[in-house]
Amino acid sequence: MTGNLPAIDGINGYALGLPRSRAARLRSHVVNHVGGEVERSLIAQHYLKALDLPALPPTLPYLNDLIRRHIARLPFCSIGPRLGLDLPLDLPALFYRIIEHRRGGYCFEHNGLFFAMLAELGFDVQLLLARVIYNRNVH
Repeated sequence: MTGNLPAIDGINGYALGLPRSRAARLRSHVVNHVGGEVERSLIAQHYLKALDLPALPPTLPYLNDLIRRHIARLPFCSIGPRLGLDLPLDLPALFYRIIEHRRGGYCFEHNGLFFAMLAELGFDVQLLLARVIYNRNVH
């Protein structure tokens, strides 16, 4: 899937529901060229490749294309939380679950990944938290 892009070595064991010790060993392989966590720019390159989109300046039409492709190509999946899996929300973990392993993700996972990608692509973004309230007085 990486084509001409540099490969990102390692996997996030937490996403696979592995015991913490094994997951930590696997996660220690997630490195970039300077020895830290995976670089956002490299993740953004792989993200855009998964969406089959080029990197373009931040515009409303480009944002609309990103939204459409993200929704069409990356599945929603809420089984992880239902099974009680440890699902960290850091960018490398999200990248490995949603993009590399094509496992899908629930709302917090998709929103976290999309937020990070929009920021990396030059969009002015802000995270907000909301909650669905069914027929209840909120005051």
